[in-house]
Amino acid sequence: MIPPASRRERFLRDPVPIRLGNLAANLARIRSFSQAGSLDGVRGLIEESRHFADWAVAGASDDALALLRRLLRHLTRWLGALSSILPSEESRRTLGEEAATWSRRLLGQAGLGSQ
Repeated sequence: MIPPASRRERFLRDPVPIRLGNLAANLARIRSFSQAGSLDGVRGLIEESRHFADWAVAGASDDALALLRRLLRHLTRWLGALSSILPSEESRRTLGEEAATWSRRLLGQAGLGSQ
């Protein structure tokens, strides 16, 4: 599902660090939802995160662009493998850990991480 244009417009009103922070929050939610085994929840968050990552490139630095491109590849891979990931507790844990790592990377890139 593609979010409405108004959602994109609201997202783009924020400065790049806030956009990255919003994306990082989504990744943290992916971790929580994957641990709970919520296929629909994880799928929705991954799809939304793909939109956020795509939209976040506007005005982003070269370093942020490279990070977002790598993240988009991971999100696409996760989405394609989701039905095989969630039945396995170990795979859910791995997905959650990867999502948390990406969340921290984005927060660091945004300057919003713990100092």
